[in-house]
Amino acid sequence: PLGDGLRRHSSLERKIFSEARVQSPERTVHDIRSSFPYMMLRGFDGENDWYKEQLLGEMAYDKEMIRTIRTYIKLNRNASMAAKELYVHRNSLQYRIDKFIEKTGLDIRNFYDAMIAYLAITIL
Repeated sequence: PLGDGLRRHSSLERKIFSEARVQSPERTVHDIRSSFPYMMLRGFDGENDWYKEQLLGEMAYDKEMIRTIRTYIKLNRNASMAAKELYVHRNSLQYRIDKFIEKTGLDIRNFYDAMIAYLAITIL
């Protein structure tokens, strides 16, 4: 919807992408995920909730999902160990991981996306 939220969103995106262009000029395309580490180094300026919403979407407010993903990543993305740690069946863990990937677009089976997800969960 149009309004102050859109103006704020546009302003933050401009700031993120201009910082990403400075930090990584060799890349021609940037998105919020690829720009997140640069913004982390620069500081969030009190916009933590906005970043969390952009990176994690509705998953940011699902405490069980956050606990699951944090455990999975902390255990080096080893599904068997994470399932044991969480006291869930491996298939249940895989279902949660797939749901997280679908909802956020962060494929945490990939190192770079797992790093972004872990930083977003931990820092924000």
